[in-house]
Amino acid sequence: MSVGSLNFDVDQLSPNEIPQCRTNHFTTLGRIFVAELLGTGALCFVSTLYPLSVNSTVPPPIVVAMTFVWITWVFGPISGAQINPSVTIMLFFTRRLSAIHMIIYLVAQFLGAPLGTLTAILLTPENTKTGVTMSMTKRGLGITVGQAIGLETIATGMLVMTVMSLCDEFRDEQWTRGNVTLFPINFGPIMGLFATVLGPLTGASMNPARSFGPALVNNDFTDIWIYFVGPLTGALLGTLLFEMVLTNGASIPRLRAWFTSRDFDRLRNYKIEAQFK
Repeated sequence: MSVGSLNFDVDQLSPNEIPQCRTNHFTTLGRIFVAELLGTGALCFVSTLYPLSVNSTVPPPIVVAMTFVWITWVFGPISGAQINPSVTIMLFFTRRLSAIHMIIYLVAQFLGAPLGTLTAILLTPENTKTGVTMSMTKRGLGITVGQAIGLETIATGMLVMTVMSLCDEFRDEQWTRGNVTLFPINFGPIMGLFATVLGPLTGASMNPARSFGPALVNNDFTDIWIYFVGPLTGALLGTLLFEMVLTNGASIPRLRAWFTSRDFDRLRNYKIEAQFK
């Protein structure tokens, strides 16, 4: 299956197609579920363990970048390695995912995050946990609620526009995920950049599942709503900006079809067709 220019699977189930009662469809959905569960779990597993490595000399942004490179390389061809509800909902909103696909992704992500966190905690000696928040995303010292929401909104908007550009049907292949082997190498450093800038300020979540998992395991939901409102708002704004302005296919006819037509086709150039009417 494919999202944008990247083929994810050999099965004949498009991500925006409603699955049928067929063995290959169930197999595809099952593989997607497992990939997203493990990918999101791996993200939270590493995020929980790394702060306990007191003698590590590797900067956290490098760890974040390497983690995303591994996750996207292993799970990208299976599910796209979305591992983020903000990205998944954006892909549904832009008609790239069916509702059933979206639910599969979201359930896997919100299950994988606490499982990854819990696994890391269970495998960690008790004497290393003192004074550690165990992977929770928290506001930095002096950062207000409004500032945290604003930072998470802007960062997630930038993240989503990165994903949108990689999926853009109207870009040349070298500028999209058509060159799949470069995708993890490109995406990892971008996440490392966000971790560098936002880490001390908000914890650099940009991901409701990433914040929810550790909060659930630690039974501490302080300010958790910030990490839902900010990322989801940023995802919406980033999507609208890209779809309405930045993509080369942006046009009023395309926008109208996006919101009103059941047969909306992302590969169709509505702008050119309108010029010949």
